Amino acid sequence: MNTSTPEDLKAMMRDLEQRKKELTKHFDEFELLQKEIQHLNRRATSGDAASIRKVTNLTQAFPNGFSQQQQQILGKAKAIEKNFKTIKNQFQEVEKNTKSLKSNKKVQETNSEKNEDVINKPKRKKIKSFC
Repeated sequence: MNTSTPEDLKAMMRDLEQRKKELTKHFDEFELLQKEIQHLNRRATSGDAASIRKVTNLTQAFPNGFSQQQQQILGKAKAIEKNFKTIKNQFQEVEKNTKSLKSNKKVQETNSEKNEDVINKPKRKKIKSFC
């Protein structure tokens, strides 16, 4: 059976944290794009020709609008965040249990050594009493 060491778990946690940071960066970029689109729409309504052209291109690319995609992405983001928190909590529990098991093993080894000391004490010869 392949067992993970605490160092393996810590490496996995670091990897997950790095992936979470990358996802957060992508979501931040997504929000920035949304703000830019809102800004384009405002400029387009005030008659800016370049903004009108860009908004028209976006409308052609997404004829049903952005709201459905936006809701899907935000839903996925919330699910991913929840999963990361669950995984983090599970790894922390595993690490805590691993430390507890190591602690119990040390106690058992210490008790075992004490028991061996008691068992391995040399026996004294019985002395007969003549009184």
